[in-house]
Amino acid sequence: MKLKPLILEYYEDKFVSAENRSKRALCKMPIYQYTGLDGRDMVEYETVCDFNISTGKKFKEVVCLNGEQLIPFHHRLFRIGTGLNPKTYSFDASHWFKSVGKNAGEYYEHLLALFIRDGILFENFIPLRSESAFTKKIVLPAFEKLISTYGVKPLIIRLLSDNEEMRRFWDAYPRKIKKHIWT
Repeated sequence: MKLKPLILEYYEDKFVSAENRSKRALCKMPIYQYTGLDGRDMVEYETVCDFNISTGKKFKEVVCLNGEQLIPFHHRLFRIGTGLNPKTYSFDASHWFKSVGKNAGEYYEHLLALFIRDGILFENFIPLRSESAFTKKIVLPAFEKLISTYGVKPLIIRLLSDNEEMRRFWDAYPRKIKKHIWT
């Protein structure tokens, strides 16, 4: 289909580990080992940041235990793991997010509006316990307002089925990355 992926990043967003499984996995990195006969994913964790120091800081301010800033750290691992240049596929959209609203409640409608005409969002919005409030309070009202305003839904493609979404595998780095974490 010759689609060009774009990873929107938000360097100015705050790191919060308790409410967001994906954010937590950036600092307590699951490293995939194998999937057991019972279907459970086995991972080892590498804690790369001090949660007490990092919680509440902007992502661009978080420093890993090895002294590397969190964003360049993950970009380096992305490059090693995929062979792709993160500068080609990712974009710090902090300025844009801030220009359309001070918080997710204000900017989420604008974000989803991009996927009415100009892109396809590959995402799962499953109201898990930790993300349920965000989905109900922010995502659904923005989605409904766009339908009301434009008469069409944003184009959102579900990445995974319900049972796949919860697998640790999807937030985990491959085993080969582990040797590059502390270098």
